[in-house]
Amino acid sequence: MSGVGEAVDAKDHLYLASIVFEHSSDGILITDASAVIISVNPAFTRVTGYRPHEVVGKTPRVLRSGKQPSAFYYHMWRSLQEKGSWQGEVWNRHKNGDAYLEFLRITTIKDRTGSVLYYMAVFADITEREQLRNELLQTAKIQRELLPKPLQDARITLKSIYRPYRYVSGDLYGYKWTRDKNKLFGFLIDVMGHGVATALQTSALRILFRQAFESSHSLAERLAYINHEAMCLFTDDAFAAAICFEIDFTAQTLTYASAGITYFLAYTDQVEGLIKASGMFLGIMDGVQYEQHVLPFASGDRFFFLTDGLFDMLPLSFAGEGKGSFGHTVEMLERMAYSNECTDDASAICLQIR
Repeated sequence: MSGVGEAVDAKDHLYLASIVFEHSSDGILITDASAVIISVNPAFTRVTGYRPHEVVGKTPRVLRSGKQPSAFYYHMWRSLQEKGSWQGEVWNRHKNGDAYLEFLRITTIKDRTGSVLYYMAVFADITEREQLRNELLQTAKIQRELLPKPLQDARITLKSIYRPYRYVSGDLYGYKWTRDKNKLFGFLIDVMGHGVATALQTSALRILFRQAFESSHSLAERLAYINHEAMCLFTDDAFAAAICFEIDFTAQTLTYASAGITYFLAYTDQVEGLIKASGMFLGIMDGVQYEQHVLPFASGDRFFFLTDGLFDMLPLSFAGEGKGSFGHTVEMLERMAYSNECTDDASAICLQIR
């Protein structure tokens, strides 16, 4: 009876294998030991455009796009011979002539003696995914080009940190001098979310902040204007956090106003460590009134404005550790931003008065 049971099990396995073969969303191609195609599944036709009778009896060369050099295929076959498998991305060509990118896995099927019986290739078209990745990379490049150039001034040292968690960032920062170069206006933005839509929102907010810079109104009034104009940028469940500051070298004061970035670090003769800065997020409610506060500064004073991706990583002891040298503190923040533990966009503007 055991022989009958094994035969039934074998039939069941064959039936299940045929179901998987026919209904798989991935293309499947099977060749004999000489790499001649003996079978393809319906998904193969959907991806390549070739019907079974058009490829059976031929080799997979019929799909080649010409984008890979011969050395590519040499290493592929060497891996199949030595390891029994290969996987990677391959550019192939559709029946209509269009090139497409696929992720391909090839497995060698052998008999009990170790002789090759078949090669089975399973692949998925990832062209759209690759196009999306390239669009994200281009967006990330544009985002970086929007960042201001390093600041060169004898009165202040400014170091910035900008580390997107993935390709594009919901964070953005900027700074600009007044025409007489007596005041430095700066801002830090953290838009909720990730991806291209968030990147577009940060870019739009950057324009609003730069427009506000040209205004002669108070910092709080400028933030209220930005919030009003930003209402159309966000849906009901989206918003942005921000903080802006103005350093007046004539009055020797730092004025700041917050819209959701509610803490920063300061080390002066009057304050040391965490500074609370309350304020409503941007894009949630129109007509919000913001507050501004003033801190006097002197030579050697330091200020650190951080987005929550970096702020949330600070150990409880960091406020005290920040009393160390400016360069050492910036290095600690950079290590945190680029560590594997950082699971969000991380940005900072770090300032030291000379």
